[in-house]
Amino acid sequence: MEIIPLTNLTSEELEKLFVLNNLAFPKSVWPKKNFEDYFTQDEFFPLGFVLKIDAEISSFVFGKITPSRKFFNIDSLWISEKQRGKSFGKTLVEKLLKEIKKIESVETVGLRFREANRLEKFYQQLGFSQPKIIGQYKNGENKIGMKLKIK
Repeated sequence: MEIIPLTNLTSEELEKLFVLNNLAFPKSVWPKKNFEDYFTQDEFFPLGFVLKIDAEISSFVFGKITPSRKFFNIDSLWISEKQRGKSFGKTLVEKLLKEIKKIESVETVGLRFREANRLEKFYQQLGFSQPKIIGQYKNGENKIGMKLKIK
């Protein structure tokens, strides 16, 4: 098992990350160009990590700082079904939070997820706020938001 920063991924591994992200979140599929731009065209380069087991990506987390530079948004967290329940999600998010805290300007980390994913307890155990409904997705499903003050 190894945890690798996004910045160390090869172009082939980024392609695999794109495919896995869209398979993991079929209700929120990213067009290829948007995904590529997210990782290459923005001055606010994303932070994140992938977990590899037997040289295969089995889990990942990534996000990026917002233009205000005071807020970091976790955009995606996925743990393969075979790896769930082994604390890999916690490990990846804690590693990401440790890196985010090094960014002097960031005061708050936020995230959002579909209510059906039922991630409230997971994120609360990591110190995030009470979940709040912050809107709805196109299909009418509730969008849950949570925040973590780091400064």
